[in-house]
Amino acid sequence: MRSVGLPNNRLLVMAILVVLLALLAVSKAESQNQPYNNDLNLYTSAKTVNPPLRLNEINARAIRHFKNHFLKSEDEIWTRVEDLFVATFTNKGIITKVYYRSHGSFAYYVKYYSANSLHPLVRSMIMKKFADYSIDVVTEVGNLDSEILFIKIKNHSNIKTLQVLNENIEVIEDYANGGI
Repeated sequence: MRSVGLPNNRLLVMAILVVLLALLAVSKAESQNQPYNNDLNLYTSAKTVNPPLRLNEINARAIRHFKNHFLKSEDEIWTRVEDLFVATFTNKGIITKVYYRSHGSFAYYVKYYSANSLHPLVRSMIMKKFADYSIDVVTEVGNLDSEILFIKIKNHSNIKTLQVLNENIEVIEDYANGGI
């Protein structure tokens, strides 16, 4: 009795097809493990998250400046964003990110906090001018000599971003509140 089988070249084609299907299945499974960004409807790379740095990877000048001007404890996390070192920490509900250039010189800081941590004079100025609004979040950007505040306020119909600089308040964004 003669064995029924495929010619050798058809066997080779079938083997290649099986390997390709297996690779496709692995690739599809791997892409499902990637974070999904609903806003852009795109898969974002998990590599965009910057891993924490060890102290020996950070410019000593940056660490010295940080310890002298910001946080005395060891609670900060250092990362690298492009050509900047970033020290991130939370203190009394205020999230702070301090940015240093690669050679260790101070660039700027950014703080994020609620209305409770806002200076009372600034808060009263805003509440006087925008009485029917509540303060949502405050973003403070500074360089140790000066600071600028971006304050997000909202009510039932509008969301505004205020810029506060030297006691001057300017509305820089104004959107209809969709109630979300």
